[in-house]
Amino acid sequence: MRFFLFFIFLFNFSYAQSGKIEYNVLVNLDMSNVPKSKVDFLNQMVSDANNLKFELVYNRYISSFKNIESLENTTVSQIKMLNIARAAFTPDSDVYINYIEEREINKKSDGTLVGNEYGKNTWEISKESKQIAGYLCYKAIQNSPFVDRKGEHKVKEILAWFAPSLPYSYGPKNFYGLPGLILELTENKTTYFVIKIELFDKELEIDFPKGKTVTKEEYDKKVKAQLGM
Repeated sequence: MRFFLFFIFLFNFSYAQSGKIEYNVLVNLDMSNVPKSKVDFLNQMVSDANNLKFELVYNRYISSFKNIESLENTTVSQIKMLNIARAAFTPDSDVYINYIEEREINKKSDGTLVGNEYGKNTWEISKESKQIAGYLCYKAIQNSPFVDRKGEHKVKEILAWFAPSLPYSYGPKNFYGLPGLILELTENKTTYFVIKIELFDKELEIDFPKGKTVTKEEYDKKVKAQLGM
């Protein structure tokens, strides 16, 4: 079953509520073929990633998805490991989406604004269901094309569980467009699962990033140049 974004967003905008959704992370990494010399390091990375928290904030027109992990009382070495874990298993940037202007922007840690293609989410919805946080959720799958580090074009499967009783077309990272809020999402080895849901009658203010944007290709080229690649 396919749902067109235009229909979904009209459905969503008929509700005045805003929301804050908090997610934890669960990384399921197969260590069976990992060299023993790297097991401890990877276990620490997975442990750090599993302690990360993310928050989705949205109103009728804009959403943001950010890491909200506190770095208070954290040593420099711990911060370094957290950054490595985040880069390996979770978003390395804050994600903003403006559904009226049809714009999607990733804000990198250095402040660079990277523009992404809007509206690329196409889902296949199944009848399979389960309860999450007291809400009946349905399964949806997206086959998402991507380019790996070797420059090869591949496709990865994204698995989402959304709640039709929460009629907001938002979700973790840059995954959206379902007829219900995404409460659980699995991408590669990483699963985002909801731990807190706050709904508001008032309109929450979200500052959509302003300034010059670059393409992902331009940003990747810049990073490679900085690394001397």
